[in-house]
Amino acid sequence: METTTVNELMMERWIPRIQNPQDITKNEIDTIFKAGRQIANRFGKNPWTFLLVKKGGESYQKLLHCMDGFNRKWASKAPYLGIALYKKSPETTLTERNQNFYDTGAFMAKASEVATDMGVFIHQMAGFSESMFEEEFIDQKNYNPINIFALGRVGSNFETEEKTNRSEVFYPSRKMLKNIRPMIIEKAIALR
Repeated sequence: METTTVNELMMERWIPRIQNPQDITKNEIDTIFKAGRQIANRFGKNPWTFLLVKKGGESYQKLLHCMDGFNRKWASKAPYLGIALYKKSPETTLTERNQNFYDTGAFMAKASEVATDMGVFIHQMAGFSESMFEEEFIDQKNYNPINIFALGRVGSNFETEEKTNRSEVFYPSRKMLKNIRPMIIEKAIALR
């Protein structure tokens, strides 16, 4: 049996900004999110919650309004926008908060991998206003927003700025493996 050393889907993963208005089916969305929820997470708490809105509605415009100008410009072509959230709790420790971020990131990585296999792309963005989100979505005030994302397919035209076009054609470079490979040590050394 032949084994692949690196998951081919992850190698093909690409996060384009050029969006195609073609709809994504409910079945495709369900498949993507079911894959994400299978990811291991702290004590099986599944800390994530997602708000997904379809283009054309008031909620879509509200979520778009929360983005910074650059993201708002290109993301407005996506058929869906979403935001990853986790529930606020006064008892949440810093460790739990960090783990919620970590687990939700793992969810999105798995969901992105499955989406790629289906010809759907998830483009995550940190460029948004948390306070604006809380103003626009007052009913979601019990949740901490983590990341906004666009869900769509690659567009066939390049109607974006020159700078964006270059980033759509050329894949970003990655750190050399030797620069990220973990060091294996025999004995821990306390640094003072």
